[in-house]
This record gives sequence, structure tokens and C-alpha cells, in this order.
Amino acid sequence: MTVAYCLLPIACLRKLVQKSKRIPIVPAKIGTNSAQEILRGVAQAQNQFNQQNGLQGRLVEIVIADDDNNRNIAKQIAQQLVQDTSILGVIGHSSSAVTYTALPIYTRVKLAIISPTNTSIALESAVFFRALPSDKATAEKLAKYALKNSFKKIVIFCNPDESYSRSIKEEFRLTFVKNQREGVVPYSCINLDDPNLDVEQEVRKLMDDPLVEAIALFPDTENIEVAMKIAKTYNDNLRTSNNVKQIKVLGSDTLYKSEVANTLEGLVLAIPWFREAPQAKIFGQKAIEQWGGAVSWRTATSYDATQAFIQALSPNSDRTTVIDKLRNPGFVVNNTSTYGDPLQFSPEGERQTEPILVQIQGGKWVMLQTK
Repeated sequence: MTVAYCLLPIACLRKLVQKSKRIPIVPAKIGTNSAQEILRGVAQAQNQFNQQNGLQGRLVEIVIADDDNNRNIAKQIAQQLVQDTSILGVIGHSSSAVTYTALPIYTRVKLAIISPTNTSIALESAVFFRALPSDKATAEKLAKYALKNSFKKIVIFCNPDESYSRSIKEEFRLTFVKNQREGVVPYSCINLDDPNLDVEQEVRKLMDDPLVEAIALFPDTENIEVAMKIAKTYNDNLRTSNNVKQIKVLGSDTLYKSEVANTLEGLVLAIPWFREAPQAKIFGQKAIEQWGGAVSWRTATSYDATQAFIQALSPNSDRTTVIDKLRNPGFVVNNTSTYGDPLQFSPEGERQTEPILVQIQGGKWVMLQTK
């Protein structure tokens, strides 16, 4: 593990170790864009706190660990973190499936973990908190958009063996069931993780089925490129033929990436946070000034997760006091401007906020106005 504040020299923080509070962050595959987005949010909150002399001169130290989005590595990292009693909380892991593997280890020693990216409803523990809406909230938002558009049939692509992808698929379909429209969404999904998946053939089936009016892409982090290929294959057919019917493409927050905006025109996603939303513009502008460019929802939720831990600290903090503060019904994080509202956790550790619908228009993400 490396002790660091994102891009600052390691030696700088090593001099402060004796009077700092330690919080590890475990993004997946540190060199990826998603991991860098998470690190920026953590670093922005840490820098803001430490520049104000911290908590009575005690600074926050960030320990960065890379689980490579691998469950076995995540277990090893979790075991190392829980053995270090100076560690007071964990921010991570990047994917729901990996967190699901490591969560029992943190639960056993009562080490708090706040996730800025995990949305699976399968993640439940007295030590687990979420800095973004769950799959239930996100799927419901997207499903209500689909219901409003009265699509006759929606085909879902997901990984049924991965907790996040399966979770959002099930919650999406459940909204249709509750609205007596279960016939619109088939019970099973087309498996994105199937090594024998023939994308061209699946797209042809979509175009040949007269009832299909939309598809929903719910990839886990390992199958984002497969989902993109499906949407791109359909769009390519749409551009090269006059006889291809219009199919709406919906998706989950894993597809919120700049490279997606450049290729999948018209895609509609439900995401936790959007920098162009009125309530998000203050934080978005500060982030632009610090990082030299626009930031994503992962940066905002990581900033909030770090702020929650910072506010839960006290001069004599230990793991128990941190958990107790985060679980306290009166615990409110007022010094976060990402959503425009204070951050507060429900008794189940959930963040109570509504996802946002965005669409790719002209190669850019645009917020959809909904009533």
C-alpha cells in the first residue's frame, strides 16, 4: 500500500503521519479513468480539510490500495486494512461485486466503509454506507421514464452472475411489475458475460422483433465494452440503412463515460449526480478549477464519502466512535455542496437523494427535464 495524497509527493504526507487520521481508499485499477475520477474527489475533500489545519492540527491521511477489481485481491487488501488499527474507515471498493466479497471482513471488526460507487442492494451491513442512490432508486427513475414513453417491449442486457448488474435489472423490472406492466420486460436478460454472445445476431433479433421499442444496457464494470458494442452496432445499422426501426437505448451509470458520449448518440442514463444540474454547479466549478477540466459523478460522490468520514472524526476517534457517529440519526454533513442538500444516511446507511436522467445529444451529456 502507498501513503499518498493523490498526486502530491509521498514524503510530504509521511512527515505528518504521527498526527494524522488515516482513511484508505480502494479504487479498482488505479490507472483507469474511473479510478482517477474517484481519487480526485477524495483528494479534493482531503486537501480542503488539511489546508484548514485539519482537526485541531490533526490531518487526514489517505492510504491508496489497488484491488485491480479482483475479488481475491480485495480480500487480501481488506485483511491488511483491518489489522492496522490506525485505519478508521474505508472508501471503496469500486465495484459492488468486489465490495460484496470484502464486506464481511470489515463487518467482523466493525470498520466503517462508505462507498462512492456501489449501488447493489445486496450490500447490507451495519458498517456499510452509501454516498449515492442505490440500484432501487436508479432503476425506478429509469423505469418511470420508460413507462412514460409506453414502450411495448424492452430487452435487457446484463450480467446475471454479477451483483450490481443483476440488482439493477431486477429493480428495473420490479417497477414494471408494480405498475401492472410486467409483460413489457422479459424476466431474464441477455447475458453480456457470455463468451459466445453474438452481438451482430442479437442486434438483428432486436430489429426483426416488431414489439421491441427499447433496450436497457446494465453492464457490470467488466462488460462495459460489450454493452457499448451492442449500442454502436445498432447505431451503425441505423446510419447505413433506411429500413431500420428506431429503438430507444437506455442504460445504467456504468456507461457514463466520455468515450460513450462520443459514440452512442441518444443514449439515456440514470446517474447519481450531474455537473450541469443547478444544485451541482458550485461544486462542479470548484472541481474544474482544481483539476483543469469537468468531473463526473464518481468525483462528486467520492468527495462526499470523504467529507462524511471527516465529519465523523474527533480528536480521540477510534473505529467505534466513527461507526456510532455515522449511524447517529442526527448526523448531517453540511459542508458538502455537490448535491445542494446536506448528506445524511438513513438507518440502513442509504443516501436519500434522487438520481438524474441524462441523454447524449450532439456528442454531449445533457440533463433531461422530468416532472
